[in-house]
Amino acid sequence: MHFPLSFNKITLSPIFVLILLSGCLSEPTFQISKEMDRGGWTIADSISGSFKIGDTESTFQLEATSWVTEDLPTYNHYIFVSIYKKQSKEVLFSGQYNLDMFRPENGEPLGSKSENSTHRTFILLKGIKFKNPGEYELKVKQLDRLDPMPGVQKLELKLVNEDT
Repeated sequence: MHFPLSFNKITLSPIFVLILLSGCLSEPTFQISKEMDRGGWTIADSISGSFKIGDTESTFQLEATSWVTEDLPTYNHYIFVSIYKKQSKEVLFSGQYNLDMFRPENGEPLGSKSENSTHRTFILLKGIKFKNPGEYELKVKQLDRLDPMPGVQKLELKLVNEDT
């Protein structure tokens, strides 16, 4: 079946609309992810990776997606994120973030639920500008009271160009 969309004598097929919209989705400048051991995420097990910035005119945002199971003993978990210049170790951005995964009042998932996990994407920082081109490093560690923190399956971070 074909169901065209019409706008002032212009007919667009659903396939064309999907192709058009996919061009609007921005590929990440940098992406890193880590799947945790079944025992959970330990404090010593940080996630890090490096990336290059050449365009100092663009603005970026940092996103985090967390996957957890019902074994998470709390409704949230905490991370500490830092971005720094690789050679000088100068910290450009850093902060602690609370990733709320379940409603505290009833335990209902706040993100998308699949068969055995819940995942949710958070925008951690918007409007990031890099003053100088070069190599940068992103580092993430968990700040929860439990070590290891059970129920955390995977964490993914993306640096996305806001201008595209």
